[in-house]
Amino acid sequence: LESKCVLSNDCVSLSHLSSCGLRSVDECPIADATPEQIHLALSGMATSGSPNGIRVAWWTPKAVARSVVQYGQQSHLDREANGTSRQYLANYGHHHRAALEHLRPGATYFYRVGDGEAAWSTVLSFVAPHTAPDVPVRLSVFGDMGYLNSTSRPMQLTTKGLKKDWSASYTHAMLRKQVEGGSVDGVWHLGDIGYADDSYSHAVGAFSYEQDYNGYMRWLQPIASRVPYMVAVGNHESECHSPACITSMGAWGRPLSNFSAYNARFAMPFVESAATSNMWYSFNLGPLHAVVLNTETDWEGASEESTGDSHVHRLPAGSFGHRGEYLAWLEADLAQADAARRRGAGRVWIVAGGHRPLYEIEASHGELLR
Repeated sequence: LESKCVLSNDCVSLSHLSSCGLRSVDECPIADATPEQIHLALSGMATSGSPNGIRVAWWTPKAVARSVVQYGQQSHLDREANGTSRQYLANYGHHHRAALEHLRPGATYFYRVGDGEAAWSTVLSFVAPHTAPDVPVRLSVFGDMGYLNSTSRPMQLTTKGLKKDWSASYTHAMLRKQVEGGSVDGVWHLGDIGYADDSYSHAVGAFSYEQDYNGYMRWLQPIASRVPYMVAVGNHESECHSPACITSMGAWGRPLSNFSAYNARFAMPFVESAATSNMWYSFNLGPLHAVVLNTETDWEGASEESTGDSHVHRLPAGSFGHRGEYLAWLEADLAQADAARRRGAGRVWIVAGGHRPLYEIEASHGELLR
């Protein structure tokens, strides 16, 4: 198939039929080190048990020497945090993250991300999380949101699960209005984040997984760069199962299997909540203890425990912890939160959220949650 130039301002394509002159993003001009897809998550932990920091994540097409956040309570940005970067798919960009620690609760911070030299984002801002349990918290909670709508991204392929007419634009507009108006303190997205694995239905035969995932994250930046964007894993995060990935296992299929894009793009506070995997975690915010369930792997009967969402045996999945580890963590986390509530620690709400409906996880999770 003929390949249009993709990524890096029409700089790079790996197709031998492409008219692009370059074959590696590292050959592209310095402009391709400019950060984008900036999004936030809660980080750190104060003595109260609430987060006292923010973790910033972003993407660059080109590798850079440093991953840096400059930030401060004034516009001159007098503090700096160094982070790390990783790449999960060769020639498809680099994912960066850095933690801003010990922030002043409720204070407004300004920040920018970049390479520490010439390639910087615009200056953005967020409000640091409150650490006291008596401060009310307002979250927008939902699962399953696609990218744009069927007018902007028409469906070339429709099936029982892929509808011709659909839209995520209303939800996106509502979220942006809530964030810009200060009526929510964060977003909790319970899985199926952008539906990149269904991108082939918009471009049959082409490899468009990364293009659509990047597009979704750019679209989300005005929301997720201002408030924490907390996510849970869903089945549509498991892999790329388009024909292009299945026929190019070495280049795309296996590197994108087993939730690799999800775990590279999103940096949730699993270490702070004594978990061993980004696939499950918890956080405190105001009077809320939020438990983020892994409804996809690491328990008996989990749908993606041995293979991904397509259930192609050449795309294995699961086993992010040793046998029984996830449910043991969940039991301990719930018990600790319940004990804190009973002794009057201030967090009167314990809310568990995951991608699948309760009846699908009843046998493994039901007793614990009750």
